[in-house]
Amino acid sequence: MINYPGKVFLITAMLFLCSGSIVFSNTSVNPVETPALIINEEIPLPLNQDVLDMIFFFQTERVPQIEKALSLMDRYLVRMQEIFREEGIPEVLAYLPFIESAYDPLAKSHVGARGIWQFMPSAAKMYGLKVDYWIDERVDPEKSCRAAAKYLKFYYKKFGDWTLAIASYNAGPTRINRASKKLNTTDFWEIKKSRYIRHQTKSYIPAFIAGVYIAKNPQAFGFKHVKSPLEPYETVIIPDMTELSVIARCAGTDVLALKRLNPELRRQMTPRGHKDYVLRVPAGTAELFAAEFSRIKPEDRIRNLYYTVKSGDTLSSIAKRYRVGVNDLLTMNSLKSTRALKTGSVLIIPIVHGEITSRMIADLEPEKPEKIKNEIQKQPRYSKGEQVSYKIRFGDSLSLIARRFRTDIGSVCEWNGISQNEVLSPGSRLTIFYSIRVEKDRTAAKASVNGSFLTYVVQQGDTLYDIARNYNVSISNLKSINRIRGSRLYPGDKLLIPVEND
Repeated sequence: MINYPGKVFLITAMLFLCSGSIVFSNTSVNPVETPALIINEEIPLPLNQDVLDMIFFFQTERVPQIEKALSLMDRYLVRMQEIFREEGIPEVLAYLPFIESAYDPLAKSHVGARGIWQFMPSAAKMYGLKVDYWIDERVDPEKSCRAAAKYLKFYYKKFGDWTLAIASYNAGPTRINRASKKLNTTDFWEIKKSRYIRHQTKSYIPAFIAGVYIAKNPQAFGFKHVKSPLEPYETVIIPDMTELSVIARCAGTDVLALKRLNPELRRQMTPRGHKDYVLRVPAGTAELFAAEFSRIKPEDRIRNLYYTVKSGDTLSSIAKRYRVGVNDLLTMNSLKSTRALKTGSVLIIPIVHGEITSRMIADLEPEKPEKIKNEIQKQPRYSKGEQVSYKIRFGDSLSLIARRFRTDIGSVCEWNGISQNEVLSPGSRLTIFYSIRVEKDRTAAKASVNGSFLTYVVQQGDTLYDIARNYNVSISNLKSINRIRGSRLYPGDKLLIPVEND
């Protein structure tokens, strides 16, 4: 045991607890009553030497973490205690997150446990929590609390002892069960003396008990308690997958507020396939939301993105191109294996506008020649070289804008100081010179003129369709000149592109 300087006063003071209560404060002016020795009769919480050592450790080495836990605790503790009462287990167990996660819904361990109750994905699913591409219910305070209550109740029935049920939450039930059987005891403090559980678990119960005492009377132990109550909210029903930006606009709030109230959402939208999804919105906004949302057409709630599979495509290449997981593509499109991909089939790409570039949207939904022709014909008549200030509209891409004004993407980027992967913001403006191209852009690092041809170095994510469209040549012409049989390109490949001299 480590002897800490100054610990004698703490231990001496604690001994008076056996005879009732004690004044335990940093000052003699404002005495604070310390909690009783047994806080909950169902779970003995002894102030033994191990617990006293842990309290002192918290007071000297973990002050910021403890004060963070005290602050966040106010948001969730009362509701957690209600859930535990409903589940028929001791309310004092609602203090377990004090040492698990500091009551932070977004807490994540180095091994992948998440949420206030630090569930691993496998255990989460076992106790009814959904973890998929769209949502992670481990970070929902109420749903994860209900799952934790079921876990603790199940292992209390198995071990017949709440302290061992708590220990199994840290060590896993198999290890605790093995130790209990080998020693023929359900007394945690006897098991703690053995070699059958890890040091981390030996400290876990003392840390929990220390946390309970501190949480019930933080000032008595020298901790600041700055209350941070949960933002009040109401719930609304979302009939089908809808972008959070649409919901926020209807409710008169912002996406960040919705994400804060609904931490389980992993995307900028409500989950696909979840009919009548219950969503939290800021208090006082539900009525406004209902009125405004009723005016939104179903097709305007979200913009589905699709990709037509081309010859040579693989799920892996498509996933890499659009920055999603192969498993996400399989799940979203109900495919059983990566070999189920067929040329000409249409894939739903499970991404949202904020996660992709405008150029990707153009690739996913290539403009039809007739539409491009119509768009160009609708443009006002400009003189060659005339400067145009163009206001970006929803759905615009650099490719479409370049075609409208008879120029190319590189020139638009050069004039506006942006990259080809720039996400275009509707309402902002671009400066464009009608029917003019910046020739120096074509002779930059990735391209050089060679006689009547341009030598183009293929970049990551390029397709024949992109290159042909950007340089106003046909795909068949590109393939013929460069002797390309299929459609697959590799970064670093050099292509000859015919150049028309104006």
